[in-house]
Amino acid sequence: IGILRAGYVCTPVNPLYTGRELRHQLNDSGAQAIFVVDNFAQALEQVIEETSIKRIILSKMGDMMGLKGILVNTIIRQVKRLVPK
Repeated sequence: IGILRAGYVCTPVNPLYTGRELRHQLNDSGAQAIFVVDNFAQALEQVIEETSIKRIILSKMGDMMGLKGILVNTIIRQVKRLVPK
């Protein structure tokens, strides 16, 4: 809602997009910033140089869960290894 109140346009991106699909959507929409969860950032990393993205806001899955979030982030990153390097 903050994005819309600031006068910007929000376009949803499927986190399962391939690099090619993500590049097309970002270029087609003219996006200059992107919010991404760290375990889906791999496709963005592949195509970031070919887009007009100027800002990347990276978050973790457990960021909004308080103390439980620390446990969730640790399990996702260290135990299940769902976050690519």
